[in-house]
Amino acid sequence: MDLVSVSQKILQEIRNSLEQISQEDFAIFSQALKAAPRVFVAGRGRSELMLKAFAMRLMHLGLEAFVVGEAVTPAMRKGDLLLVASGSGQTPSLLPLVQKAREKKAKVALITASPESPLAALSDEVLLIPAPSLRTNESGQDKKGLQKASRQKAPSLQPLASLFEQSLLILLDSIVLRLKEELGVSETQMRQRHANLQ
Repeated sequence: MDLVSVSQKILQEIRNSLEQISQEDFAIFSQALKAAPRVFVAGRGRSELMLKAFAMRLMHLGLEAFVVGEAVTPAMRKGDLLLVASGSGQTPSLLPLVQKAREKKAKVALITASPESPLAALSDEVLLIPAPSLRTNESGQDKKGLQKASRQKAPSLQPLASLFEQSLLILLDSIVLRLKEELGVSETQMRQRHANLQ
């Protein structure tokens, strides 16, 4: 496949995925992030990379944002928000983090492709990206062959959970633009907060 044709197919997949996200859930999710005193992000693999990019943009907006596991990440407090991304909704290393956040009376927000998952059951807010995850096959069925009515995932030509991760990045950047407008933050202000020890 040539670059133009394959990139067009990828972009169409991302568009189809994002168009199925609930606008109401998107607004609720954005509001939860805006209202949180501090935001902590946690994921694994490529999802974690997307969340790190998001945490950077939250910092550029003037919000307090931290990546779980970094040496400079402070203790979580009551009222803080833990934002988790997991396509499968059952990433084993994320479950204890969510449970700990709930013990600390923090809010938990999950972005997932699997609304009927262990992480979703523990979350205050769930935002669904309808895309294949590592634990679903191309038809949107789980490995046991059970079709979930809430899953309307179209097959993806991309391997593994690439479509989920790409859609996650665009979704998070869309939240940044919404927050930028709502908070009245200028491009100049964001640039002033950008790292300068480079």
